[in-house]
Amino acid sequence: MAETTVLELVVDTPHVLFEGFESSAIRGRHLDKNAEQFILHRARETESDYTLVVRTRSRRAAFDSSTVAERVRSHFAHRADEECARLRSLVRAGWRDLIIGFAFLLMCGAVGLVGTRVLPSALGLFVEQGLLILGWVALWRPMDLFLYGLRPLRYERVILRNLSRMHVRFEPVDEDRLQAVRA
Repeated sequence: MAETTVLELVVDTPHVLFEGFESSAIRGRHLDKNAEQFILHRARETESDYTLVVRTRSRRAAFDSSTVAERVRSHFAHRADEECARLRSLVRAGWRDLIIGFAFLLMCGAVGLVGTRVLPSALGLFVEQGLLILGWVALWRPMDLFLYGLRPLRYERVILRNLSRMHVRFEPVDEDRLQAVRA
């Protein structure tokens, strides 16, 4: 069984978790940027299943906990979908750039070979080597993307998917415990 990481968040009311909250229903609201960043920051510390414990200070705030929990999960599901689309777009662009880079490398190699035959030996060698280096440099960005750039994006997507399935629980703030943590 997977380990569960508990993410704790203390708020006055659950409504402050969402941007632009009015007295209307929470439906369609995005998670507040500060709340999202806090949850993501804590979630990045470990890759596991998550439980979000929202500790509320106000006992009189009326809210439907299942609706709020679903909106939090749906926010992260939407973010995971955005991250998937971004990843697909980057991979498409990476393949296109890789093909262009290889074509440029071949062109540089061909021009370099012509340069060695047309120009004097030292100058021809200099031109050939310079063009080959230029051709390999053209492959730098797509290779960097495929070797190193995609891994953190895939990791972020996994975290967002895990957050979209997390259990959300609401509890009142234990002021004594809160004071002990601050001290």
